[in-house]
Amino acid sequence: MGFKDLVRFNEAMLAKQIWRLQTEDSLLYKVFNTKYFPSGLVFEARSSTGSFAWQSLLKVRHVIEKGMMWRVGDGSQIRVFHDKWIPGCFPTGAVSHIPGFEDDSTVSSPIN
Repeated sequence: MGFKDLVRFNEAMLAKQIWRLQTEDSLLYKVFNTKYFPSGLVFEARSSTGSFAWQSLLKVRHVIEKGMMWRVGDGSQIRVFHDKWIPGCFPTGAVSHIPGFEDDSTVSSPIN
């Protein structure tokens, strides 16, 4: 078929599935969400046990995380100190705590 690097091709296909889990409300999302990441986001899942498919998805999460950036919008979904939302060479979250901000404050907090 002409694929030069099957490992990278496999990573790309698995990364596409992770993106679908994050953005679409499919049957696969509902099953995996209930079993492996009930708290909400596939990127916050910590369970390394499970099916071969789940373990494969966890191994390539870094492919999506490496190139992923937030679109801030109104800032209600981005946690100031926990999410990587500040652009740059290596997207990162805020490092130092600001007085008056809770640990789980969102970017929209100072606006309100």
